Amino acid sequence: MIPVSDEKKDGQFVQIFARYQTQLFRYVASLVPHLQDAEDVLGQVTIVLWENFDAFSPGTSFLAWARRIAYLRALEFYRQSAKRPLLSEGLIEQLAREIEDRDEVSIRRLAALPICLEKLPAADRDLIQRRYRENVKGIELARQLGRPVNSVYKSLGRIRRALLTCIERQLAAEATA
Repeated sequence: MIPVSDEKKDGQFVQIFARYQTQLFRYVASLVPHLQDAEDVLGQVTIVLWENFDAFSPGTSFLAWARRIAYLRALEFYRQSAKRPLLSEGLIEQLAREIEDRDEVSIRRLAALPICLEKLPAADRDLIQRRYRENVKGIELARQLGRPVNSVYKSLGRIRRALLTCIERQLAAEATA
């Protein structure tokens, strides 16, 4: 491993950690359900990640590494505190795995979304982008397009169903490839 200055290491850590902080907090909060406790555990996890950042191998999954540390810190939290988990350690481990699997599926779905958006007819793509990218409400879209509000909502529903079907096909194709 090439040695880097502390300043460069700190900058790299902050950049990577910022990218995954929200996902990591959701993960911790699912294991430690009380908000204050989850925040405390995340604080401990952040310190451990920063102190051991030299051990992180670039090109590997920072989130997987961070989740493992978070899982161990959550277990340690329950062992050291008067608060006991409602679930056994084995069930907490199973829950952690299921959360990781669900997040992986969400990441793959998000990756398939731009592909599916490109497959939409131009008018449908424009409508969905105006609604969600530009955050234009359905009523305002109807006014802009000179269409009945009900018609706009039906179109948005149809487009969302088409996107969902496309995304599911993309994931199925990836699974068989």
